[in-house]
Amino acid sequence: MKKYLEFYKQLPLNIKGLAFVLIIAAALAVPISNKFDTIGLVIILSFLVIISILMSWITLKSLKEVQNPELVDGTIGNVKDVESRMNKIISDEINKTGSVEILNYGLDMETVVQWIDYQLVNKPNIDSIIYKGLIVDIESTALRKLIDGDSNIKTHYAKHAILKMKELISKPECNKKDIDLKLRSYSAPPVMHGFMINKKHLFLGFTEIKNHKLYGGGFPYQYYKFQKSSDSNVHCFQVFNSWFDYTWKNAKEVI
Repeated sequence: MKKYLEFYKQLPLNIKGLAFVLIIAAALAVPISNKFDTIGLVIILSFLVIISILMSWITLKSLKEVQNPELVDGTIGNVKDVESRMNKIISDEINKTGSVEILNYGLDMETVVQWIDYQLVNKPNIDSIIYKGLIVDIESTALRKLIDGDSNIKTHYAKHAILKMKELISKPECNKKDIDLKLRSYSAPPVMHGFMINKKHLFLGFTEIKNHKLYGGGFPYQYYKFQKSSDSNVHCFQVFNSWFDYTWKNAKEVI
């Protein structure tokens, strides 16, 4: 008997509910069969099974929402996947508000400037852009030993990104539209990085230190859509906002 109870405990919640109803139905089958014909008995048992399945589905759905109230789209693979996901969000935000504000706590911005060029500046339906970006300060003594070498954060990527951003600002498209692009460099080793769009969408990533080298951008990001009712969700937005503002105020102006 003990072995059967252990087996029952390991069953998924919806299977447990179904098994429980079937056990009750089997126990009631004999007395019920004395009062109803075969068709009536089948209808009653079927009704009990449907109720069990429905209750199990509702329970599982509720548990999932409680465990992850702020998780909308889950984990996103890397920065390239993030850029692809942001394209859809930005398009939706443009359709709703006509403008987009992006806060980017970046690393060496290896691919970000190209993404800004192709997906923001050159998009005909986007006329109003505010972009504030943070990039690693390659001259920082605190960062110099952590980047380059085995690190995937490179000095030449950062230099190239700054050069391309300056070229981007001088493009005719930027003069024709209401485009405000700003870039500053920070000197402290970053623990987090990511993007915030219109204060409603947050892509949050974290760095790692391995063998005295800094790594980031290639790890999964977490996506959050702002939910005022979720304390953990609000906290994530406040963490990003407060650290971005603090770093921005203390960073060196690049563009």
